[in-house]
Amino acid sequence: MTNHNHRETKQRKVIYEVLQKSKNHPTAMEIYDVVRSKMPNISLGTVYRNLDVLHELGLIQKIYSGDSQMHFDAFMDDHNHVHCVRCGKVRDINLNPSVEYNYDNGNCDDFEIIGHNIDFIGICKDCKQSITNN
Repeated sequence: MTNHNHRETKQRKVIYEVLQKSKNHPTAMEIYDVVRSKMPNISLGTVYRNLDVLHELGLIQKIYSGDSQMHFDAFMDDHNHVHCVRCGKVRDINLNPSVEYNYDNGNCDDFEIIGHNIDFIGICKDCKQSITNN
């Protein structure tokens, strides 16, 4: 987890372990709540700074979900996400990995394409149920 610019800290290690065990793409506040139960004196600012470092090191993904909260994911293999437009919940979605994209047809002449993200939006089961119950 270290490189020449960032030494491994106890806080960073705990934050990374929490993310590795999480399957629900938590927000910084959700990570903070779990980490604080293990390290009561950690600040929210420390969690944010370490999430930025972990992202910079290529160990976690930042997920822009369309709501005001950033979500985080330690699963770094290529995969896509689905976002609930009501509650902001983010989940992994499995697509057929054989889909290939032809970047030459996308007006990307002045870019070197190094990857892509496909994000789906919808309404999760819990939110849909609350809509139908009202």
